[in-house]
Amino acid sequence: MSPWDEYRVKAAELSARAACENDSALKAELENLARSYLRLALQAEQNSRLDQTYETPPPKKEDDDPAARRCVGRRRGSSAQRADIGRQVTCFAVGW
Repeated sequence: MSPWDEYRVKAAELSARAACENDSALKAELENLARSYLRLALQAEQNSRLDQTYETPPPKKEDDDPAARRCVGRRRGSSAQRADIGRQVTCFAVGW
């Protein structure tokens, strides 16, 4: 039995159970659930007709990224200049 047929059977079972239910709130919930199973059956049937398959792309290696290669091992300016820039950023963030 196909998945969409199983969903339709479940929808029919829920619909029959709703027809026998006296509690109006439970009856409404069972009817909503039955309609949901019918939508699921339709969607499963439509999806079965598609010839598409999704394959997760392979993970990207950092070695393949030219931008990452340009930045590796490069430091600009002296350590004193870098420390001064760090102090300026800190002062700006604090508001001094």
